[in-house]
Formats: sequence, C-alpha cells, structure tokens
Amino acid sequence: MSKYQLDEATWEMLFSLGTFRSFKAGEIIYYQDELNTGLICLKKGQMKNCLFMLDGTEKQLNILSAPSITAETSVVDDGRSICSAVAITDVTLSIIPQDKARKILFQNPQLMDLTLHIMAKKMRTILMQLEGVVTTIPQRLARMLLAIEEYGVYTHEEHSDRLIITHDTMARFLGTTRPKITEFLSEFANAGIIERGRGYIKIVNREKLEKIREQGMKCH
Repeated sequence: MSKYQLDEATWEMLFSLGTFRSFKAGEIIYYQDELNTGLICLKKGQMKNCLFMLDGTEKQLNILSAPSITAETSVVDDGRSICSAVAITDVTLSIIPQDKARKILFQNPQLMDLTLHIMAKKMRTILMQLEGVVTTIPQRLARMLLAIEEYGVYTHEEHSDRLIITHDTMARFLGTTRPKITEFLSEFANAGIIERGRGYIKIVNREKLEKIREQGMKCH
C-alpha cells in the first residue's frame, strides 16, 4: 500500500468522527473562500474541486472518487477554502469539525502524508491554471501533460507511463474547447512527441514536449 493510501479501518474511523450528509449530482458542497468547512471525507460517489472565476467560468482542479478527502487546506491553516467542491454523482460524505480534524491529522502521520500530498497536487494544478493567462494553448497542454505524468495525476494504476484523461477534462482544465485539445494532441502525435491509444496518452519524447512548454509549437 502506498504511503498516500489509507486502510479500510482508518477510513471507517474518519467517517465515524463526522456528521453524514448527502448531496445530489450537481449540488455545491462548499464554496471557495468559505470559513470553517471542516474536513470532508467522501464515502460514496464522485465530486470535483474547481474554481469559480469572476467572469462566470469554472476551472476544474481534480475529480475525487470515494474514499477521499477534501477541504484539507482550511483545516491545516485555519483559513478559508481555496476552491469549491461540487458533486458529480449523488454523494455521501462525512464532515469532521475543524478542531477535531486537526487533532486527528497530527495524531496520524499517514493521514497527514495523504493530506499534504493532496494539498500539493491541488496547489500545482492552481498554478497551472494561473500560468494559462500568459501562455499559448500548446504550451499549457505540454505543461499539463508533463505535470500530470510527473506527479501521478490521472495516471493508469498498472501502467504509470499512461495518462488516463479525457479531451473534455483537459479542455476544462486549460480553459479551451475539446476540438482545440484534439487538434494540438494530433500535432503532438504527428511530431512523435506523444503516443495515443484507446483511452490513454503516453509521452514518448519528453525533450520536445519540454521545449514546447517553454517556447510554443514553433520549436517542434
């Protein structure tokens, strides 16, 4: 078992510490900038973390499948939530009050490791979103592919070099359209930079992809 995984007994202990709530698909679980959210422990279903921008658009950060946790940042630093959470399917979750959650985090090193790991991945994804303001779509796409491979986001459980992520998800992450993602992935594949199979992407020329990340498509 990975250091970032919890055993069934630990999950059951976490669920028992909170108050159970259910949300329908599409419902907001909590908003960014919300105070005292508590630690959210997802027991059943899928949810996503996202940023709601001032122009009305949504920037997706990740998708969480049960069992998982979110709202961890505000528990650790006693601040406001850095993102929002939305139910993708009908979900059941346990909300552990902030003080109780903080106490159990510091008593359980494995849970703290998981929490810090989730926080780090979330912050890296937010930085990727911010970098999109000053970079081209190919640069953002290259940066995203390199980052999700390096940090194990959307990677295949058995084939860690395969990235399992849909064109729609990439488009939402990068603030563009699915056809644009398909167009540039095709260019990457034709240039021998990536390999595409059924439901996966594999980086085959990291050096070229890194150059695109820094300089754009002109370099390939």
